[in-house]
Amino acid sequence: MNVPGWLARVTPETMNHEPFPLQDILRDSLYYPASGLDGDPVKRLAGCVHSFVYVDIDLVGEFNRDALARELERREFRDYEGFKGYEIVDRREVTRKELFRYRHPPTAVRDVLARQLGEKWYRELPPRGEASFFCDWLVFERQARFGRRHGPSRFSFLVIRAEAVHTFLKLYMAESIAPEAVAVIQSGRPEIFEDPGGIFPQCVLSNPAGRPKILLLGGWGPPDPDGALPWPGYRPPCDHEWATIQRKEHVDANAMCPDAVDDHTFVEYEIEPPLRIRSHMNVWLRES
Repeated sequence: MNVPGWLARVTPETMNHEPFPLQDILRDSLYYPASGLDGDPVKRLAGCVHSFVYVDIDLVGEFNRDALARELERREFRDYEGFKGYEIVDRREVTRKELFRYRHPPTAVRDVLARQLGEKWYRELPPRGEASFFCDWLVFERQARFGRRHGPSRFSFLVIRAEAVHTFLKLYMAESIAPEAVAVIQSGRPEIFEDPGGIFPQCVLSNPAGRPKILLLGGWGPPDPDGALPWPGYRPPCDHEWATIQRKEHVDANAMCPDAVDDHTFVEYEIEPPLRIRSHMNVWLRES
């Protein structure tokens, strides 16, 4: 997939002096709640997805904008998983007003949630935690010494410190956009994010704009056949579908099987503060 025109045209000048391209960033993006700075989804889907939206209320412990800047500049981080071989074109601070153009989801969206989840659905939402909010937008560009087979020439990376369920409601549902993909990987709150009956899956699947085409589920240790189940309406991809999702040189035949793990797929990195290390990740596709 070619880099979209809006992303190819980005320069430090346009990033910092033109209006924040919220809808371009959200359209055909990957949304990753409870993300930390885990590079696995970038590694797996860069080239299929060109915009990554990472949201975490914690973001590797006591995290702030300065800590994020230090982590992004670390040599070890630049060599970590999906970010290896890329450098930062520029970085822009995004205000709450630029990010959340609607204070609440539109009435039509709230009506859908009320019908799907019950009149008191909002009581299941986690605390907002907005006092520590910040948002940074970065564009990464492939270094000249790496060729096309390494990955796309660019990808967009939006990192938000906020509560992830509210953020999904106030971004995608309020903007009437469905993400291309959602990643839910060792969130620490499976009752909210992983379990099909959790509030986050229910919100994502109730989005009037549609459901994501790709779902990434993963965690530590071998997959539990009775544990992390795919959300309703998703299935494992077959061989030819997997090849269209990911670059062929990165295809792992086991990665598309819910009951198989390749122990050599992931490498542990010594990085402080520690970033999440994944032992398996399964890909599911939306059923047509």
